[in-house]
Amino acid sequence: MSDKRKYYIRGLGCGLLIATVILMITKSIRFTDEKAVKRAKELGYVLETEIKTGKIDIEQIKEKLDKTPAPTAAAKETTPVPTPAVTEAVKPTDEVKPTPVPTDEPEITKAPQEQDGVKTAIINVTPGMICQTVCYMCQEEGIIEDAEDFILYAQRRGLTEDFNVGRFEVRSDMTYEHLLHVFTGK
Repeated sequence: MSDKRKYYIRGLGCGLLIATVILMITKSIRFTDEKAVKRAKELGYVLETEIKTGKIDIEQIKEKLDKTPAPTAAAKETTPVPTPAVTEAVKPTDEVKPTPVPTDEPEITKAPQEQDGVKTAIINVTPGMICQTVCYMCQEEGIIEDAEDFILYAQRRGLTEDFNVGRFEVRSDMTYEHLLHVFTGK
């Protein structure tokens, strides 16, 4: 037998031995259904059968949820809040104030202004708003001529999913690249 083959077979044997030991260890650690149900109850989960049979009152659960304390100020400070990146030329007019539920109708906070043929508008991007909605808002305000072209440009750059939440002031003299930078920070 050649030396290479001998080392190959040894390595294969050692690998099988190690795999067997790992499987034996993991098999001995069992997480049974009873343990899973017990852990879920500790975390506050309720079985559907308990609700259907009337063992648990849904109103009691709702009251418990209402009584849970709100996050402390320290917890709020440690949670990072995404803010839109801004260039010196274009800045959001206010702080980012995300709303819990996105509205059906996009909001444009003030009527567009026109100065020397350049239109200016403030676009409010809310959570859950997609790239297409923002592009059509820009088109409606006269910031861009064709929303489909802007959408295609954003798709080619791979930035359709990266739009930030916030209020952004945009102008009709901005290039697609500059508009994308304003909305995505990239």
